Amino acid sequence: MKRLSILICIALLSIAPHAEAINTDTIYNAIALQLDSIKSTQTTINQSLKTYIDELLQHNKKIDAENARLCSIVDSLMVECSQMVNANAMHRTEINNRLTSTDASIKEHATHLDNTKSTVYIAVILIVIAIIALSIFFILKIRRETSAIDELQQAQQAMQEEAVDLDSKILELLERQIASRNKTSADGELDHSLALRIADSIVRIEQNLSNINSSVKGYKRLAKAVKRMRENFQSNGYEIVDLLGKTYDESMEADATFVQDKKLKTGKQKISEVVRPQVKYNGSTIQRAEITVGQKAKPKIVMQLGDSEPEQQQV
Repeated sequence: MKRLSILICIALLSIAPHAEAINTDTIYNAIALQLDSIKSTQTTINQSLKTYIDELLQHNKKIDAENARLCSIVDSLMVECSQMVNANAMHRTEINNRLTSTDASIKEHATHLDNTKSTVYIAVILIVIAIIALSIFFILKIRRETSAIDELQQAQQAMQEEAVDLDSKILELLERQIASRNKTSADGELDHSLALRIADSIVRIEQNLSNINSSVKGYKRLAKAVKRMRENFQSNGYEIVDLLGKTYDESMEADATFVQDKKLKTGKQKISEVVRPQVKYNGSTIQRAEITVGQKAKPKIVMQLGDSEPEQQQV
């Protein structure tokens, strides 16, 4: 602004020689007015510049604050980036270590699996060999047992055939003696000794037949002979009382031997064997039976001293 005032004064001085006629007061007034205007303008400009400068300073402060905030954010981001880089490096290292460990574990498991496969193959082969050996052993054992069973069956069948043949001969002999069955004794009584022997033989042979296979040679012939002998026996007034398999009764004319039979119900008594049959002649008993009775005895109640309740014991 000082430069502008000096320039105006110089201009006025330069035109002064040409305006000598102008009134000096007028000139000074004009200059004063110009100076006031210039000062006013300068004041306005100064105020504007000050306002502008203040605004610029405030703006600069805001920019500095924003820059500081941005720098802080950038620093924070750089720290986070550095941490992320470090974390990624650690993760990468850990992943590489895990991959290395996994690769080693896979190789180890592959080796173990190969060894296991070999072991399994060997075990399977041994098991198959053992199964084959056991199969051969059991087959041979079964064959030996079957052969032994067949030999026993053959021996049993041979014995049964011999028994059947022997019983047949006994019946033939008894039939020959039947002609003299009604001989009287010296005191005039009828002699029943042959009839009793025949009755004993009939019952014994019938019991033997019940234990012999019907396919045995001579079985049917012997069964027919026994049936015929029983019919002839009955036609002459004799009767063999059937007791086998019957329930035992104390009123029976028989001498009983009791044995335990767990197959029977408790308290049940059943004739399991006829040792000697009961024989009747014309309705009268001429021979008491001798039998074996199977039974399952009832629990026997035994009272013990000091007990309030009876104790059951198996007899």
